[in-house]
Amino acid sequence: MIKPKTISVIIPTYNPNPDFLEKTLKSIDKQTIKPKDVIVVENGKGGEKTQEIVEDYFGFDYVWNSKAGANLARNTGADIAEGDIFFFTDDDCILKNDCLEQHLKTHQERLCLLGGMVSLQFLKTPPIWMSEPFEHMLAMLDYRENNVLNDAIIDITDDKYKYLVSANMSIPQQLFDAVNGFDDSDGYVGKIKLTANDEFELISRCRRMKNVKVLFSSYAKLDHLIPKERITEDYFMRRFYGQAIADGKTCLKRGEVNEVYPPVDPDDVETIITNTILRWQFCSNQHETILNNAKKVKTKEEMREVTRVYMMCLAEYIRGLKDFINERSKICRYRCG
Repeated sequence: MIKPKTISVIIPTYNPNPDFLEKTLKSIDKQTIKPKDVIVVENGKGGEKTQEIVEDYFGFDYVWNSKAGANLARNTGADIAEGDIFFFTDDDCILKNDCLEQHLKTHQERLCLLGGMVSLQFLKTPPIWMSEPFEHMLAMLDYRENNVLNDAIIDITDDKYKYLVSANMSIPQQLFDAVNGFDDSDGYVGKIKLTANDEFELISRCRRMKNVKVLFSSYAKLDHLIPKERITEDYFMRRFYGQAIADGKTCLKRGEVNEVYPPVDPDDVETIITNTILRWQFCSNQHETILNNAKKVKTKEEMREVTRVYMMCLAEYIRGLKDFINERSKICRYRCG
């Protein structure tokens, strides 16, 4: 008989909204399968209110880190978690009642990194320019084809353009250790430095592991709370700027020379970054998506708004990439000089 697996819930947080955090923890407390432990790791800014909510109100574990970084907090929580499976979510997510049960059920049957479905719960009516590319940057995730309502488990191991989000992700403890956890050298820090790709390295390492699957399950569901501050043009412009920096760092780490056409010198850092990011990772995917969404809007006014905001964000992305390249060049000149 196979021994039932246990699950640990790990939540990184930084100066959280107390109401959101409380809703998150309540949804965990109401799960059909109770977790082995729930660990909230607050980093960069210790908060008595956060500790009070976590420990006194819910009886969960609270940890404080002096150094900021979401991935560092996730790794810290994993170091002390006691479950067979690590489940990661955020401090503004509301889990459906059987979310943990669905994660455990899948892990009982196969060795995998598993991501679940994330729906957006807007707390204010979003602007008319809000479309799929922007929703993805708010961690929306659903790989069901053509918005089919039937739930499914989808194998995305070999599809490098499909990703998972750490707002709804689980991994066995042994696999987590084997791939060295999350990359905590970069990533999302606080509410100012809006860089993404927190999960990128972890997903890439799992894809390279033999006999390991990377899966998406629409059975495992949660809602991501989106306050009015995250549906402004300013927020997305800053987010696109930060995304460019994150993509530049990722590109350097991976050395994506083979994807560049025409071929370039492997030591020509600026050209590698520019060609790879703009041609492959950003323009080809996001531009096609934004055009598809523009076709779905109802009026010319909506289409103009979608295009206007997208182009402003694209300009910020290019500016962020340019600033990253310039800063990188200054470092190289300093070291070489």
